[in-house]
Amino acid sequence: MLASTPSGPALTALTEGYSLCARAEGKSPRTIQIMTHSVVYFGVFLTATGRPADLARLGPEDIRTYARYL
Repeated sequence: MLASTPSGPALTALTEGYSLCARAEGKSPRTIQIMTHSVVYFGVFLTATGRPADLARLGPEDIRTYARYL
């Protein structure tokens, strides 16, 4: 079951789900690791900048801000 906030799924739960599906699809462990770490970095960015870690509350501006941050 996905962990969630009152308004939507938590980022970490979705990352775990991705990892499980990617392994089932036969993706390489390195690909899964890169993607998982990228999402973790995104979560750290969200926390550090006071943005919601709840995907239902994220908007295009949050993604653009992250892209500029990178």
